[in-house]
Amino acid sequence: MKLTYLFAAAAIAIASCSNAAPAPEASPAESVAPAAAPKVQAVKNITDNKLPKAVKKPVIIDCWATWCGPCMQFKPVYHQVAAEMAAKADFYAADVDTNGELAAQLGVTSIPTVVVILPGKKPLFKVGSMTKAEFKAWLNSVIK
Repeated sequence: MKLTYLFAAAAIAIASCSNAAPAPEASPAESVAPAAAPKVQAVKNITDNKLPKAVKKPVIIDCWATWCGPCMQFKPVYHQVAAEMAAKADFYAADVDTNGELAAQLGVTSIPTVVVILPGKKPLFKVGSMTKAEFKAWLNSVIK
């Protein structure tokens, strides 16, 4: 008996979800939306173990891995700051599992690691996840 009530409740719940009113149809003139401008990607992915050159602007590289919890926590912060500071630097992301040679070349042994390469200077490193405020403050102190 209780099982019958359970199935009846489930059937009612499913039916109520599927009885939503259909969306009104748009007229042909309304259905043609203007093309959205392509979104500029602030962070470029490194997939070939090649170190980007810092020629006119600093190069910022986020060294990370998919299995790393702090890396996944920091990833949205990195992308937000990259979008905000794209005019000041070139931002890259390098998965250390697919770019092991690059990570070794840079000397990255812990992740997440942010590497800042300034034109004509030695790379600077910051290890660990950061808040947006911490990351922006650190970048502003080293990019100037």
